[in-house]
Amino acid sequence: PHGAEATPSPTFLRPTRLAERWLDEHRTHGRGVASLRFRVDEQPIEVDDRILGTWTERVDLEVGDFVVERRDGLFAYQLAVVVDDHAMGVDSVVRGADLAASTARQMQLIAALGGEAPRYAHVPLVLNTSGEKLSKRDAPPSLSTLRESGASPARLVGTLAWSLGLLPEPVLTSPPELIAQFAWERIIPRPWIVPD
Repeated sequence: PHGAEATPSPTFLRPTRLAERWLDEHRTHGRGVASLRFRVDEQPIEVDDRILGTWTERVDLEVGDFVVERRDGLFAYQLAVVVDDHAMGVDSVVRGADLAASTARQMQLIAALGGEAPRYAHVPLVLNTSGEKLSKRDAPPSLSTLRESGASPARLVGTLAWSLGLLPEPVLTSPPELIAQFAWERIIPRPWIVPD
C-alpha cells in the first residue's frame, strides 16, 4: 500500500564483483559519473505504524537498491535522515503519511548501521478539494490571517484536533487538554479535505 516513488533498480543490475579499491576510485574519479546505491536485503520488512497499522514490504522488489549518495556527491534524503536520527537518539518519528513509503528503506539502513528502528506514526495529510497535498502554492490562509479574522488559538487547535479524530467536533480546546486524553488509536488515518 505504500509503494515506491521511483522505478526499482533490479538486483540483476548489481556488479558481480568490485575492484579492491573501488570506493577510493569512485571518490577520486567517479563524482559526476555515478551515484552510490545501498544494497538492499532480499527479505520482507514489517513496519508497525501507530496510525496506519502494520504492513510488509519487500524493498528489493518494490524499490530495489536505492541511491544513498548522488552523482554530485550530496547524500540522499534516505541516508541523511537515518544518520541524523540515529546520532540524536530519536526513538519516535511522527511525520506526514506521504513519507510512509520511505520507512522500510530507512529501517534497512538503520539495521545496517547497527541501530534500532524508532516507532513510526504517519499522520494524515491536509488536502485541497482536488485531492492534492495542501501547500504554500495553494495560498492557504496564514495563522496571522486567521487570527486577524477572529480565530482564537483554542479554535484552531480544536479544529485541527477534530480533523484528526481526536475530538468529536471542532470545539475550543488547548494542547494540555488534548494531551490528557491523547491516544494514537483515535487518529483517523485518512486525509482531511479543506473546503474551498
